[in-house]
Amino acid sequence: MIFSNLLSLFKKKPDGYATPWLSLNVVHAVALDGLTPDQAYGLRAQFLRANAVDFTATTGAAYTAYFRDSENGAKRAAALVESLHQFGRDLSVPAFGVGAARGECLVNKSAKGGFESPPVGEPVTQAVRAAHAEAAPSIG
Repeated sequence: MIFSNLLSLFKKKPDGYATPWLSLNVVHAVALDGLTPDQAYGLRAQFLRANAVDFTATTGAAYTAYFRDSENGAKRAAALVESLHQFGRDLSVPAFGVGAARGECLVNKSAKGGFESPPVGEPVTQAVRAAHAEAAPSIG
């Protein structure tokens, strides 16, 4: 599925189509040991409140948010990182990690301004790795 989404980026686009590369702030959170239903609902709520351009859930215990690379986007991303750390502390979520990165991502924007498929690129990889690295030391 991801491969077909990537291929769709290179289909013929209408005249005036903007480059599919977009500079983004990426925030990823993961609970390596999973979440209770209440914790999963709370984590999803954190991402919904973040006012990101878009966000994806790879599992009920892993979410990634994408913010424009602007001053406002950077502030929103930083606020989400802080609220996620507070969420993990308040609910004592085991093996919980948060990662953030900034840079150019390959995206397929929809007509409504969101993304037709999740962005890909080094910033996404960096945010995921950072979140896993933060979560992994707490695993026994």
